[in-house]
Amino acid sequence: LTSIPTDLLGNCPDVTSVEYMFDNCTSLAFALSADFFGGTAVTELAYFLRNTDVTSIASETFDAFEDNINNVTRPFSGCSSLTGNSYPFWDWTTEPGTKTDCYAGATGLDDYATIPAAYL
Repeated sequence: LTSIPTDLLGNCPDVTSVEYMFDNCTSLAFALSADFFGGTAVTELAYFLRNTDVTSIASETFDAFEDNINNVTRPFSGCSSLTGNSYPFWDWTTEPGTKTDCYAGATGLDDYATIPAAYL
């Protein structure tokens, strides 16, 4: 798997979990767009894109899920091609309950040095 549509889940309103969806798809390279999730009701992101070549995260990608996502365990862990800024889950009114290694190893992010330790 080397690419996916930018709006892959745009017409999947019943999707609540993307756990392990593309975990270890090491040849997968794309920019995560704001349209990717469309009208889904995602609450679980664990291992979503771990060890892929995702290159960026659109700044508004997870805005619609604020206070609903409860697990961000390693969704971008090992994504060494990730550039730009991280998505600041820590700015939400209610932070995700599980946030282990969310951005571990994503050292190409412009704001990596300012990501709270709980997300690394």
